[in-house]
Amino acid sequence: MPITDAVILAGGFGTRLRPLTTRTPKPLLSVGGRPFLESLFARLAQAGVRRAVLSVHHNAALLRRALPGLRLHGLRVSLCREPAPLGTGGAIRYAWPDPAKACLVLNGDVLSDFDMRRLQESHGRGKALATLWTIPVKDTRAFGVVETDRGGRVTRFVEKPKPGESPSRMINAGMYALEPAVRARIAAGRSVSVEREVFPLLLEQGLALRTCASAASVYWNDIGTPASFLRASQDLLRGRLWKGRGLALRIWGRPDRAGNLLAPSARVAAGADLDHCVVDAGCRVAAGAVLRGSVLLRGSRVGAESVLDGALLAEGAVVGARCSVRPGCVLGPGTRLSDDTRI
Repeated sequence: MPITDAVILAGGFGTRLRPLTTRTPKPLLSVGGRPFLESLFARLAQAGVRRAVLSVHHNAALLRRALPGLRLHGLRVSLCREPAPLGTGGAIRYAWPDPAKACLVLNGDVLSDFDMRRLQESHGRGKALATLWTIPVKDTRAFGVVETDRGGRVTRFVEKPKPGESPSRMINAGMYALEPAVRARIAAGRSVSVEREVFPLLLEQGLALRTCASAASVYWNDIGTPASFLRASQDLLRGRLWKGRGLALRIWGRPDRAGNLLAPSARVAAGADLDHCVVDAGCRVAAGAVLRGSVLLRGSRVGAESVLDGALLAEGAVVGARCSVRPGCVLGPGTRLSDDTRI
């Protein structure tokens, strides 16, 4: 039976993404010209989910006001504000839509083209209390590693392993199919980590946890830092999500011949030269400006003859005329660079 309920974990403060998140909640940051949340809604709808609960604590009022303006892709979406930060496990228990029904859970900061129907099917076949989506990575040291037997049953969790500590390259990718019995085992009224407390406890009790393992070809990006956020835009523009087809086109549209995504209200002067850039709503790019692999978020501006190479401009940032901005530079909301500045 398909799982039709989901919880999106979006309760973090977005600290690693500062300065981008000083004004805008992380789930609402624009990726490819659309709020990031919309890509999660689209994938859930594709998998047959009908109802999604957005679990938040920080910036709950801003997110609540934004929901009516988002493309929901046919989902019924509601917001659940945690009374205090509850951790991943506590948030899952608190926001779970129907305690009598199974639920999909996903982290609210992972950009991927993984088809959630595969997780649904794997969970149905495996008859486990929890099915975890896993992906292979070359360097596991920054992640939670999942070890399994040949049948895909979880045998051990290793958090941020040291070299040689685990032979597995498969990591917890931040999406789960969970039965109601998992919710019943999460302590109420306090912060609980599903990764560090709940899943290991289920394993100790001899209960069945399985994985749905993806190949390396599946796209996965935790957009929790400015560098990964910028990389996500480049990956999108270069067709690395859904190979630039299908759901990718429905969410973001087709880049122009130079690989750019330009919002309808953006204004790019004749003579400006853009290559693989995202230019968000209300942005302005003056004549003679040269932009390579850069992202301009809502209302930012670039002056005449300025050069941006792999730069990221937050909402309302202004680059004056004849400036030079090197790769990896991030300008926070409302930042202003005077004419002839080099950074």
